[in-house]
Amino acid sequence: IQIIKTKTGSGDPKVRLTALRVLASIGGPDDASAFLAVVNDRPGDDELAIALTTLERMRGDQVDKQVLDALRNAEKAETRVALIRLLNRRHASQATSELLRQAGDSEPSVSIAAFQALRSLAGADELPKLIALTKSSSRESTRDAAVSAVLGACRSSENTERAGANVLNELKTANTSTEKDSWIRVLTSLGYAPALPTITAVLHDADAKLAQRTISHLSRWPGPAPMDILFPVLEETSNPSLRRQALMGILQLATTAADRGTATEAQLMTWLRRASKAVVSVHEKRSLISSLGRVKHIESVRLSASYLNDPDVKIEAVYAILSAAEPLAKSPDHQAVAAVLEKISGVKDKRLRDRIARLQRDIKATANKRTP
Repeated sequence: IQIIKTKTGSGDPKVRLTALRVLASIGGPDDASAFLAVVNDRPGDDELAIALTTLERMRGDQVDKQVLDALRNAEKAETRVALIRLLNRRHASQATSELLRQAGDSEPSVSIAAFQALRSLAGADELPKLIALTKSSSRESTRDAAVSAVLGACRSSENTERAGANVLNELKTANTSTEKDSWIRVLTSLGYAPALPTITAVLHDADAKLAQRTISHLSRWPGPAPMDILFPVLEETSNPSLRRQALMGILQLATTAADRGTATEAQLMTWLRRASKAVVSVHEKRSLISSLGRVKHIESVRLSASYLNDPDVKIEAVYAILSAAEPLAKSPDHQAVAAVLEKISGVKDKRLRDRIARLQRDIKATANKRTP
């Protein structure tokens, strides 16, 4: 093995590559230094790939320590990025202190790589430092990575409520739109309910772009809680851009709630009927119809049918009707479903006609069972 390790430093690229392949197959954690030397020297792509892959699968805290030492001593940005990513793939939790130091580096590629690693490795102990680094990040790309790391640390924290409270406090004391946007992004992704009143106030901020971004963040809330915030924006705000943003947010929340089962079908239909009054563009209609197809309710079938005369979304309406109607064909609403199916029975697509025919057979069987 020592002879092979020596050959990994050969001046002949073919010899180096062959030696690395052999060492990767028969070596062990004690040979990590040889592979780290390859990473530091930045040879050809094939050699570098072998070194990194081998180091990733090596087991033991001692290997983590060697990679960490190599990172501390590395000078080239591309080498540090490779080692940071390696530590992340190795799930080296002991590296968080050094990663925080690297996250504050002036080289964006290094800083971003460190934040990306901290997103999965950091926890509650690293949260205060991550918040401070986020506030000091001047580049948009670096700040985005920092915010993602804060979110990861909050999720990894054993006390997510406390973590959310810390971020909410930052939002309450933030002075710039950029800072407010960062903390709102974290809080909405967490679904931290105590933050909703403060976030709602931001919708009336003098910065219209911040209000729009806030609505966009709210639309990714893990549950339907922001519905009560977004409907007043949709129905009462004079700004057309905010109204459109609120409408799309409502439809996205409804879709998420339908997919995750976090709202009843009756609740979903209440939201979708209310939202349908504001739908104008083809994109908005398609989003509404897509949500309707997920709600197995007779009102969903009827509301989808109201778009059958609209050539821009007729086919989407047909699909939504069939999706919503399938479980209703054997329900007390089967006759109402039958009436809607008659309206779409003339579609040209054979697959759709076959689905319609199957539903009609189910409806007929249901009707026969219910006949005295």
